[in-house]
Amino acid sequence: MPRYVYKCSYCDGEMEVRHGITERLTDCKLCEEKETLTRIPQFTNIVRKQEQGEKKTGSLTKEYIEENRRILKEEKKQRIEYNE
Repeated sequence: MPRYVYKCSYCDGEMEVRHGITERLTDCKLCEEKETLTRIPQFTNIVRKQEQGEKKTGSLTKEYIEENRRILKEEKKQRIEYNE
């Protein structure tokens, strides 16, 4: 459900409420006055998947993980050879 912020014109109180997109609140629950609420517009948080060239973010992450595994394995091998 979407989140909305309302402000009361009587008590200047603000409240955050979740409800359906077609619903509207008009009565303040803080001061209990009727017909005093107005909805305050909020910016939405949009998350977009970024692509690098033709590769998607998920496949790039897997590649980086595998690359780091190879690097760590090589370092571990070098440490073992050094200690012998």
